Amino acid sequence: METRSRKRAEAIAQRPSSAQSSRANKRARLPSVFASAASIPPRSRLPIRPLSGSTLASLRPELTSVDLEMESSGSASRREHDEKGIETANERERGGGISNNDSDEDHEDEGVSSLQQNITTASSALEGLLRKLGARRDDLLPGSMPFSQQSNRLKRILSGLRAEAEIGRQIDALSQLCEILSISTEDSLSSFSVDSFVPVLVTLLNHESNPEIMLLAARALTHLCDVLPQACVSVVHYGAVPSFCDRLLTIEYMDLAEQSLEALEKISHEHPIACLRAGALMAVLSYLEFFSSGVQRVALSTAANICKKIPSDAAEFVMDAVPILTNLLQFHDSKVVEHASICLTRIVESFASSSEKLDELCNHGLVTQAARLISVGTSGSGQSSLSTSTYTGLIRILSKFAGGSALAAKTLLDLNISGIVRDILTGSSLVPGMSGSLVLDRPTDQVLQILSFI
Repeated sequence: METRSRKRAEAIAQRPSSAQSSRANKRARLPSVFASAASIPPRSRLPIRPLSGSTLASLRPELTSVDLEMESSGSASRREHDEKGIETANERERGGGISNNDSDEDHEDEGVSSLQQNITTASSALEGLLRKLGARRDDLLPGSMPFSQQSNRLKRILSGLRAEAEIGRQIDALSQLCEILSISTEDSLSSFSVDSFVPVLVTLLNHESNPEIMLLAARALTHLCDVLPQACVSVVHYGAVPSFCDRLLTIEYMDLAEQSLEALEKISHEHPIACLRAGALMAVLSYLEFFSSGVQRVALSTAANICKKIPSDAAEFVMDAVPILTNLLQFHDSKVVEHASICLTRIVESFASSSEKLDELCNHGLVTQAARLISVGTSGSGQSSLSTSTYTGLIRILSKFAGGSALAAKTLLDLNISGIVRDILTGSSLVPGMSGSLVLDRPTDQVLQILSFI
């Protein structure tokens, strides 16, 4: 009994030491395991291969068989876990790509829907604007109203124009009338009474105490002549042309003068003689330098219209304008020069049968200026600076003078007209270094004028 008890006591005494040695061995094995794990390449570069028990034994011979089995099973479970993690990550990446595509598609859908919404909003706003404009047009255009409503509105405007004691009411009525006439057509003004409105407008055009009323009246008459050409007869009949001329001959308000010039330009197309006898030719030319280039062209175009039909007994309305037109042949604007040439050509042709009138025109320097301009040898201001129509017109003027005025013929001989014609026919001095005849290169009408001149 004592022997068994002693043996059991010795065994119990040895157990702690073996347990401690086992713990020490395990602690010793941990650094080597970590070191071997650190030496394994990353999974992204080398494939993962399972380690067999013999391989583990050769790597770590200090492990027991039980430990090897545990190590092998642990590495297998870790490998399975890692493989599952990689598959999960790949699925997440694929899922993320899909979700990103879905989000892009969602953004695109949102953009398309937003664009469609903006288009719809803009379309609605445009429709509303068009409806408002249509309603405003219906309010303004007499032709778009019922006949009774149209007539009543025009009667109210006419009543406002006649309210002499109420300046504000007259200005308001003039503004409404100008607005209506500016957007109307001839058909829409079928019920417009020209003979009722024109006398009142001409009276207001002479309202010296209020320049705004004069300007609006001139504008209304201009719009009326534009939209209803037959109304020019009433405008002329009730004395508007002399009033327009007065606004140009005594310029106090530049905008009123320009509006009067525009009105005369429209009237001059159908009634040139009435404009001429009212003094419109001098009116449009007297203060030409005060206007802009565009207004200057309108003035010369008006003058050309006025000179279209000059009666034989209307020389007094023309002669004072000849010096101005002659000087304009040297103007810097080619359009002004062309219209001035047209005016002079028409004036000379109108008086071609009267040697006295031609002599009077010659005394204004017209022959000398025309001969100088057609001369090919004139440097800087010769025929090269003139248009074909202007150049042909000047030759026609000289031809009329040579055939109808002894004074003009003598003046031409003094200017060596034979040498000028020779240079025109041969092209001498036209371009330095060029020789030979250029007459075949000229327009037929111009050649005929040159030959008739000879």
